[in-house]
Amino acid sequence: MARSGIGESEGFDMRRHLGTRRYADDSGMSIIEVVVASFILFFVLTAVLGLIGATTKSSISAKQRTAMTNAISSYIEYVRSLPFNQVELSSEDASGLVAPQVTVDNDGFTVTLTNTLNEGQYGLKELQIQAVCNAQDPSYPALHTSAFVAIRDRLRSANELGQPHSGGPVIQFGHLTPAENSILFSNNVDGGGTAYVDASVVCTGGVIQTVEFRVGDQRLRNSYTPSADEAYWTPGTASAYESIIWDTGQVRGASSEKAVRDGWRIVRILATDELGRQTFKDRRFLIDNFAPADPGQATGAPRTDVTTLVTWPKSMDGSDPAVGYTLEAWKEGMDANWSTVGSFSLSQPAHTLTTTTFGRYWVRVQALSPRGLQSNWVSCVYPFVAKPLLTGSSTCSITGSGPSAVSNVTVSLNYPAPAFPVSAVRYDLYRGTSATALTLYRSAIAEGNFTETIAQSIGGSVKVPTAYYYQLQVTYTPSGWPYDYAQKTSVSNVVGPTPITNGGATTFVPIW
Repeated sequence: MARSGIGESEGFDMRRHLGTRRYADDSGMSIIEVVVASFILFFVLTAVLGLIGATTKSSISAKQRTAMTNAISSYIEYVRSLPFNQVELSSEDASGLVAPQVTVDNDGFTVTLTNTLNEGQYGLKELQIQAVCNAQDPSYPALHTSAFVAIRDRLRSANELGQPHSGGPVIQFGHLTPAENSILFSNNVDGGGTAYVDASVVCTGGVIQTVEFRVGDQRLRNSYTPSADEAYWTPGTASAYESIIWDTGQVRGASSEKAVRDGWRIVRILATDELGRQTFKDRRFLIDNFAPADPGQATGAPRTDVTTLVTWPKSMDGSDPAVGYTLEAWKEGMDANWSTVGSFSLSQPAHTLTTTTFGRYWVRVQALSPRGLQSNWVSCVYPFVAKPLLTGSSTCSITGSGPSAVSNVTVSLNYPAPAFPVSAVRYDLYRGTSATALTLYRSAIAEGNFTETIAQSIGGSVKVPTAYYYQLQVTYTPSGWPYDYAQKTSVSNVVGPTPITNGGATTFVPIW
């Protein structure tokens, strides 16, 4: 039976024809499709960028919390290591070593610790710390937290716990253990000897289950390798004697992280009997394996014409401030050559340097550890200049009488030129009726000296002449020092007042 309509061959050709047209249609995407695709891409990118920002912020916040926690823990450990009678606020007790406020720079964050101390029960001292941690980027909020810790007299507690009436093991350090406050490095004692730690333990009412020697949260180790032996024993007897040669350079577990920082550390002997009763004894040592960190750059602040206060940011030696510094100073001559002023051994990051009037000085500082290990030298960026010295005298004479009486005050001032190479020097004189209210009086006066006579009517209702104070400002451009050719200003001391009595001569009294 014949089929009507399009034949099979025709149908096949038609389908092929339509398919060819469809594939050949390359008119592209419509504007609606482009807009929809753009919105999808925008939302995806926004989500990804938001996720990156949130991740970065979360990472910085975690580092910020870690920096704050480490700063608090380190300071608590420092306070616990102090002699009990020195756990006092330095602002309230001359022997106190707890600062009311401490600032620590840690991993790009600045942590400020505000400390208060109170007397607690049972002879304890209660340390309260309010901590604020700020990131270098001001867009990140500051973190706040607080910490509380009770500080006990560790020596008294250790002695009490070591007695038989405590019910636990009785502990005694052995004769090989270095004395209290000894300085240890590597496995040595400063001054000679090996850093043994030994102890005897006696249990009067049972057997000793464990004995361990600890420093902070770590057991003592006998080497700085990850496989070093730990100071931990399980005697199972009524008495035991244990010892170890402690290498203070030990690392933390299988890592290469140092387990013991330089600074004051407490070694604790901890013993437990089979009933779970614990006793301990402590001994404090100063660990000194490394040189301290470099101190900050020194700056000079002239106090008088013959003294300048030189200060620099303190250096940290592990968890504690460096025990000392060496300051070296030089002075520049008019020939631009520098001569040595001296070398000074100091215990604090400050020194009052004896200077000469209007001289220029350069200093460098290095920090020292208890064993004399030295940091790098840190030089001041630019030299500093001592104050110009203003001296002089004045006399007062009276002419006329009665309502026509006139006071004639003659003022003579002297001031030296800079004692180092300069150019374009200008001297400006300031004057006022008090040492703190001076205004410009004469500009560009001559170098070396200035003289004037002030005539004032003292007749009628005026009984005495006005008294004046003087100060000199010197503007100059230094030379002879690389990259320090900017114009600078130095201000002298204040002298005065001029005489306010009738007649006689009065020498100026400097006002600092």
